[in-house]
Amino acid sequence: MKNIKSKYMVLAGSLFLSGTLFAEGIYLPDLTTVVEDNSEVFIPEIDMEMSQEVELPFGTVKTEVVLPEPEVNVEEPVIEEKNDFTMEGQVGVGYPGNFNVKYLLNGITNENPYEMNFIYDTMKNYSGLSQADGFYDRNLSVSGNKIFNWDVNQLNLEGMFNDTENGFQNLAEPAFYNRSEYDAAVTYRRMLSKSFSISTSLEGNLFFRSIEKVEDAKFGYLNPSVQGKWERNGFEISLEGNYSLENSGNENTHRSCFSLNLQWRNRFAEIFGKAGTVLGNNIGNNKVLVPFTLGTAVTFPVKFSDRDMSIGLEGGLSSEGKTVHFLEQNCPFSAFGYEEGGQKLPGEVSDWYGILKVCLPVKSSFALDMNVEYRRTAFGNGFIQPVYSEDYIVNGLYAFSSSDRQLIASRENVTLKAGPVNMHMGWISYFDFVPSTANEQEVFVSADYSYKNWDVFGEIDFPLVAQNGDSIPVLDLEGGYKLNKHARIAVNLKDTVKLIDSSNRMIAGQYAARSGSVSVLLDFKY
Repeated sequence: MKNIKSKYMVLAGSLFLSGTLFAEGIYLPDLTTVVEDNSEVFIPEIDMEMSQEVELPFGTVKTEVVLPEPEVNVEEPVIEEKNDFTMEGQVGVGYPGNFNVKYLLNGITNENPYEMNFIYDTMKNYSGLSQADGFYDRNLSVSGNKIFNWDVNQLNLEGMFNDTENGFQNLAEPAFYNRSEYDAAVTYRRMLSKSFSISTSLEGNLFFRSIEKVEDAKFGYLNPSVQGKWERNGFEISLEGNYSLENSGNENTHRSCFSLNLQWRNRFAEIFGKAGTVLGNNIGNNKVLVPFTLGTAVTFPVKFSDRDMSIGLEGGLSSEGKTVHFLEQNCPFSAFGYEEGGQKLPGEVSDWYGILKVCLPVKSSFALDMNVEYRRTAFGNGFIQPVYSEDYIVNGLYAFSSSDRQLIASRENVTLKAGPVNMHMGWISYFDFVPSTANEQEVFVSADYSYKNWDVFGEIDFPLVAQNGDSIPVLDLEGGYKLNKHARIAVNLKDTVKLIDSSNRMIAGQYAARSGSVSVLLDFKY
């Protein structure tokens, strides 16, 4: 009994000391002591939480009890390293004397993304015809852009260099003609509030044409612009103004445009409109042009397809100022202002127009897209294009002409998916007026198939009614094998029919174009 009393006194002292040292919010677990006669004595749980802070007597030292942290062995997860950029490209070499390199570097994961592109493509000795006789072409293109983001500001810098060269194929005394284009642009955008932003940009372009034994030509282009935009709840209103200046020697073309854009859209519908004014010294007989656009688009979700059914309609008066570098780079064997006596810089192209777009999904694996466009020249500002006729050729190059037009163009496209096979079939038609760089009627079919590491692609174009070109179908084929996740090797056949019979494909009236080639390609991606 004496031992029991002694043990109870020790226990009471321990409880008093614990309450003093841990005065705030301490809960002790159930305590059990064993007496000498082996019977158990249970002491109930004691709530030691205090409603107010306990003050210790003067001179008492607060003691903090620190328990050692248990050692826990935690295995660090293996984190796969990710580059802050992607890199992809292609290298190809083949017959007859073709070589191409494509390279893309994209810093997509960076807060200030960037992109760089490099393309080099050349072919020599068309269908066995010698490069020394002018049967070759070459294209070099380098471009890039860089975006800087900070706070509510964004700065976008862009630059491009393009250089092309063609031989005259013994059809003119000069042996070659070369076109070089330098383009740079800077755009600044600032968000003034959650709904309102303002942006300004400046674009400059230099275009050089060099012809052997002929005086070089130089064209300059400058285009500053400013825009204010407001967006909220599907509404968008923007006001834009821009000015363009094109220079060729002593000749200048000035053009100013101011426009107001209105738009509203949600998940199923869109309504938009645009109106503006155009002033300049080369816009035709009118002192001022007033282009405008009205349009709408509606989509309908359907149960039988994962694509929406849609219909869109727009129309109005369009007016666009063409530039020399755009026309010559997109029209082979052409030169603006090159015929005898020279020619003014290209001016305005104005059209009354209407466009109808329809998408009809039949099921998830089958859909029909249709686009019909109507255009008619307005105010005498005709369509500008090269005339591929002997009457318009000077020193091997075709001159441009402006002519009124009434055009109806349609494009139908059918998409079909059957397992691993994807097919596209289309028909392009021009009625009444046919651009000199297009065929009046053309049908195309393409298909691709992939299985494990293998893939096959084929495309055939049928020029049903050809213009300034060849009516023989163009058949392109490619088959590839994926070596690993970074590399693929392939064999590519371009214009296979011409490759087999070794004949030329004619373009631009009397010039031969690329035809009949086979290449080995290496694609890479990291």
